[in-house]
Amino acid sequence: MTNVAILGAGNIARQMAKTLRLMKARGDKVELYAVGSRDKARAEAFAQAEGFAKAYGSYEELLRDDGVDLVYIATPHSHHGEQIEQCVTHGKAVLCEKAFTATAAQAERALALAKEKGVTFLVASHLAAEIEKMCDKVLVLYEGEMLSFDTKEEALRLNPSLEDYFLAKVRDKKGSVVL
Repeated sequence: MTNVAILGAGNIARQMAKTLRLMKARGDKVELYAVGSRDKARAEAFAQAEGFAKAYGSYEELLRDDGVDLVYIATPHSHHGEQIEQCVTHGKAVLCEKAFTATAAQAERALALAKEKGVTFLVASHLAAEIEKMCDKVLVLYEGEMLSFDTKEEALRLNPSLEDYFLAKVRDKKGSVVL
C-alpha cells in the first residue's frame, strides 16, 4: 500500500484526490493518507471532503510523518523547487505538478538531490519533446502491468492503443521519472 499525501488544498489537489479515489476503487494499492496546507482548518476541511485520513497545518509537519510514502505537490509553481527539495530531504518520493520548478537551476538541483538521496522524483506533465530527449526508456502502465520500451514509437508499433496509457519516461536507473 502506498500512502499518498498532498501538499496544498486547492483545485489541482482536488483533482488528484479524485484520481486517487478512482485508482483505489479499481484496486490499485494507494491510500489517501494526508493533506498539508498552511492553514490547518483548510487542510481539515479538504481531508474530510476528499477522504484523507490526516490533515496538517504545515508542510513540514506532513513531511515528518513517517507514514507518508509519496507526496504530490499541488501548490503554486513558485514554491515547487523548495518543496521538492524538502520532500526529497525527508526521503519522500515526489510527484510534482508542472511546471516543476521556476528555473533551470532549481530543476538541476532537484534532480541531483533526488539522485543523490535515491528518492523517486516524478513530474506530472505531457511528454514534451525536450523532456523526452533527457530520458532513455518509456514506461507504460497498461492494464495493471508496467511495460518498458526504448521509444514511444516502438510501443505504438506493438500496440497502437497504448497512446492513451503512456505513463512515464525513465531518466536514470535511480528511478527519477518524468510523467
